[in-house]
Amino acid sequence: MEIVNIKKLNKKYKLEFDNEKSIYVSENTIIKFNLVKKIKITVDQYKKILLSENKEQAVNLSLNYLSYGMKTEYELREYLRKKEIFENNIDYAVEKVKEYKYLDDEKYAKTFINEYFNLKKKGPIWIKKKLEEKRVNEQYINNNILTICTDSEQIEVVYLLIEKEYSKKNEAINKKIKKITTKLYANGYTFDIINKAFKIFLENNNEENDDSEIISKYFDKAYSKLSKKYDDKYILKQKIVEKLLRDGFNYGDIKDYFLEIDF
Repeated sequence: MEIVNIKKLNKKYKLEFDNEKSIYVSENTIIKFNLVKKIKITVDQYKKILLSENKEQAVNLSLNYLSYGMKTEYELREYLRKKEIFENNIDYAVEKVKEYKYLDDEKYAKTFINEYFNLKKKGPIWIKKKLEEKRVNEQYINNNILTICTDSEQIEVVYLLIEKEYSKKNEAINKKIKKITTKLYANGYTFDIINKAFKIFLENNNEENDDSEIISKYFDKAYSKLSKKYDDKYILKQKIVEKLLRDGFNYGDIKDYFLEIDF
């Protein structure tokens, strides 16, 4: 094979051969193989050029990909596979960027946990699941979670989240607690941590833990709707009680309210 032409493009060189084939290579490859116009190369040399170019491309792609933000080794390898980089060259590129300190799964785990726990208020279960999806070493995950997401830190974060959510809706206490608990659990906190935080919150806000002020609104709404369906007072009372229980009020408060209004 003879190189019949070399065209300098933006970042690459285009090598054109006498068999009408053409490839794109970097300046480093040009220098490494001393490639000039009219030089003849063997099939074996041609393959070596391709392998060398693929290796360099792997490193350049890696550096560009990592310039947009921290990634895990697994994410980088998957990215390079999509770019059709040879597997042995992926290994080479990964080791190179590790040497440059651009790839560090342990550091990634620590940064990820700090960001999602302290800033985005996600719990350790959620965080661990996400890091496992990124194939981060389990030891890196567990060690940093134990250090950053301590029980006391979690309770403090969950307490603030409860405080924020608790005053949003005018609902029965039990219903609010259930909704907030479900949301916190979905965000990666254990029931044990949630219950401990709720216990402290309810003790600190005892004066707000009373459904007496809002039960009348729910009663009026239920009465207005159900009284149109049921004429019998006993059946109507049963239906209203059932509705108030579904709304999250406990039976004791409902019973006391009915005595209060002499229904």
